[in-house]
Amino acid sequence: MEFSTQEFNIEIIYPELILLITAMFFMTTSAFRTKHSPRFLITVSLISSLFSLLLLILTGYGTGYGSMFFNDPIAIFSKALILISLILSLILIYEKTKTDNKSMSSLSSGLIFFSFSAMMAAVSSLEFSTIYMGMEAATIPFVAYLFCSLNQDGTRSYYRFIAFTLLSSSLIIFGLSFLYGLSGSTDIIQSKINIAITHLTFETIGVIIALAVVLILTGLTIKMSLPPFHKWRIKLFSNLPAGHSLIFMGGITIMLLVIFSRIFLNSLSAFHGPEMSPNDWGWLVFLVAVAAMAIPTVSIFRQETLLKMAGYFSITQVGFVLAGMAAMSVNGLLGASFFLFPFILGLAGLYGATLFFEKNDISIENLKGLGKKSPLAALIISTSVLSLSGLPGTAGYMGKYYIIMAIFEASEFRLEKDIFIVTAVVGVVSSVVLLIFSLKLIRILFQSAESDCEIRKLSPLGILFMTVAVGGILIFGLYPDPILKFAGDIPTSFGFITE
Repeated sequence: MEFSTQEFNIEIIYPELILLITAMFFMTTSAFRTKHSPRFLITVSLISSLFSLLLLILTGYGTGYGSMFFNDPIAIFSKALILISLILSLILIYEKTKTDNKSMSSLSSGLIFFSFSAMMAAVSSLEFSTIYMGMEAATIPFVAYLFCSLNQDGTRSYYRFIAFTLLSSSLIIFGLSFLYGLSGSTDIIQSKINIAITHLTFETIGVIIALAVVLILTGLTIKMSLPPFHKWRIKLFSNLPAGHSLIFMGGITIMLLVIFSRIFLNSLSAFHGPEMSPNDWGWLVFLVAVAAMAIPTVSIFRQETLLKMAGYFSITQVGFVLAGMAAMSVNGLLGASFFLFPFILGLAGLYGATLFFEKNDISIENLKGLGKKSPLAALIISTSVLSLSGLPGTAGYMGKYYIIMAIFEASEFRLEKDIFIVTAVVGVVSSVVLLIFSLKLIRILFQSAESDCEIRKLSPLGILFMTVAVGGILIFGLYPDPILKFAGDIPTSFGFITE
């Protein structure tokens, strides 16, 4: 009898290992020296992050440790975005710390790297237990990191954040346990096959899939702070440095969106349409997407500060990504994947704009006449909100265009045509309303009266940060082909055939 050993292929996880080693280095040094100069920490952090990104590019596709690590197109693309978000977040945190004349904690840096290494592990897994453990391993250090940066004003919101985080984790693990109980496997592909065999054998499987769908989708909705669970997260992050928000939206949210796609578009893809009622999930995801696009769009006019406004913008963008994924088509997945790029750059521009100001957050009222006092700051804010709104000529427009067109195209071949059309119409209306808000904000920025807020001069690193954010928005708005080519094979991760 011949025995075959499992192929570990450790090269697949080199990028994650680099981040993990960096985290352990920071945690170890924190035992001997709690504070380090910001220059030392940012140098080590950027070298580690860039080296990890280089290894990711060189590693390419492959599998390792069975189905625990699977570098398919969606994993490579999302891990690249996560690393870009890490680099941008580190620069933003460093710049804010330096301008405020504060020291940086090596413990906090270690927690950030632990969180991001777990995010990368989670998005490259095709196994339920590894996905869940990666998700929790990313969330727990981030929660601890927030505690290190907490101020008195955000204490109550922080406790709500912890409570909802625990609740969402419980819901997700219960939902995954239903899928495991039905399929007898934690492997996503094998569970898909086993569920199909069970359904074909017994013709009906009751409402077990519906229970799993509701639990998992509710848990992910809470974790991503989508309506109606969005207010507490926005209130919390408006009391924290902007870099924290970029970590959440650029890292954790991308991880959660990929986890959603792994579970729903892969393991449960057969239960998308109404023909599988009562276990169909397509209409539920569209409802979540519609709520995420509509509710923050209406509420954004009532926001009084820059960070709160950015928070509401971010939620609408997640709604668009979910809508593109729920379309269950090649173009929908391509559009959703592409849209993640301007999503990160637009938020980086808005959060990065806080570097110009003495305070962490600034009221929109105080931005009146900013264009006269600091044309660069006004230009960055304007470009970012216009891209997030979907103005033609920006990268945000290209992403929304692909998603909305994919939804309209997919509706022609679906029984649930009405929900597709409603979602697309809500997406268009949301973009128009956000554009109206953006133009209103730009008018405030370029009023004749001069702003009374104190303006800081950006360092070379801060200028590089802004150049990447704004330059990316404009360049990939006019020439999106490189990102589209990079994301072109992503639909094959879910069994779709591309040309």
